[in-house]
Amino acid sequence: INAEFLTTMRGVAKEKEDLFSFGYIDGKAWQPFVTKYGISTRVLPRVLIMDVATEHYLPVPVDVKGHHSICEYLEKVSTGEVKMTRNLDALFKVLAKDYWHIGLASLVILVVIPIG
Repeated sequence: INAEFLTTMRGVAKEKEDLFSFGYIDGKAWQPFVTKYGISTRVLPRVLIMDVATEHYLPVPVDVKGHHSICEYLEKVSTGEVKMTRNLDALFKVLAKDYWHIGLASLVILVVIPIG
C-alpha cells in the first residue's frame, strides 16, 4: 500500500466518519471484485464509494488526489451533486423484482423485432 495515500485516507476517514465508513482491500488480490466496479488494477490505489443498501457505486476519478480534494468530492457525493451508478447485476435484480412486466415486454420486443 502506498503509505502517503493511506495516511491521506486515514485523515479523510476521520473527517468524514459521520457520512461514510472506510476500509481497504488489496486491489490486485480482489481484481474480479474491483474490475466489476470500473477500477483497473493498473491504476492503484483508488477510492471506491459504495452504497450497499441501494447497490450504487462510484469509483473516485484518478485525478481527485489529496486530503482536501477527496473530502470535497465525498461531500459532493453525499449531497447528490455527484451521482453514483448501479452495476448491471443490481439493475437486473430491480427489474426482475419490481418491473418484471416491463422487462418481459422489453424482452418480447427485443426478440420479436429482429425476427419480424
